Amino acid sequence: MRVVFNLGTPNQRTRTALVLAMTEKLPVGFRPMSTFNPEEPALLFDAVHDKTLPWPGGKEDAALWREQAATQSDGSVRFDGLTIGGCPPP
Repeated sequence: MRVVFNLGTPNQRTRTALVLAMTEKLPVGFRPMSTFNPEEPALLFDAVHDKTLPWPGGKEDAALWREQAATQSDGSVRFDGLTIGGCPPP
């Protein structure tokens, strides 16, 4: 008997693997960027450099974020040369 698993299309498998890899890299207590409110001060996790950076918040910073931030397929956000992978809970 042969068992076949439906793992989705190659693109779905790649996206799932990327999201899992990004989530596994987040520091304990950090959440995906979809929960981030750019108007509030926060800590952001730069996944590429493995560093936590302060975000000042405020209307001007939020406007800049909304203008320049680009959400990636793995849930991270490219912004100002950084790859932001997560933030702590609001």
